[in-house]
Amino acid sequence: MTVSFRLSLRLRRQGRSDAKSNKGIKDFTRTHALLVAQNVARAGQRKVNQWVIEAIDPLQAGNARTIVKLESLKEILADLASQGDSSGRKQKLLLKQIRYLENQRRNFAAQYESNLTRAQTYLLQAEQALESWVHYYEQMASIYTRARAAKMKVDVSSVQAEVPELESIDLVEIHSLESQVTKTKIEARA
Repeated sequence: MTVSFRLSLRLRRQGRSDAKSNKGIKDFTRTHALLVAQNVARAGQRKVNQWVIEAIDPLQAGNARTIVKLESLKEILADLASQGDSSGRKQKLLLKQIRYLENQRRNFAAQYESNLTRAQTYLLQAEQALESWVHYYEQMASIYTRARAAKMKVDVSSVQAEVPELESIDLVEIHSLESQVTKTKIEARA
């Protein structure tokens, strides 16, 4: 994201106005404009966290159902494998049922893995989006402080160092997803 032209003009005007009204103050403390820029960035980061929760929630619910189905199929397959009949016709029918259920089990396992991969992709996208909000704040703050410094007739090249850092919001932790990934890794080894 980049700062729009209108917002850029507004930030420059605010910077020049603050420089004029705060002539006696030489340091670049957080002004109202910088606090607003920080709040805009944090609000965007909160929206990203909300989005990732809403995007991953159906995947987690699907994986919970898939785990139940896999356990059920595992029990049915074990029950069918224990059945043995001497007639060739029943053995052929039993083998056909076992192949069908094993195919179903593989499909559910693939869906489970697919949901995990998709959820991890959403988390990566969210991390990048959170970082883009930090850059957006830095752009807004930079435009404001450069305009303020130019009006105060201060060296503009040193102003970037005086931009206060954004106290970024962390990405929301999805506990059940992490436990699902761990469980999958453990089951893959077994």
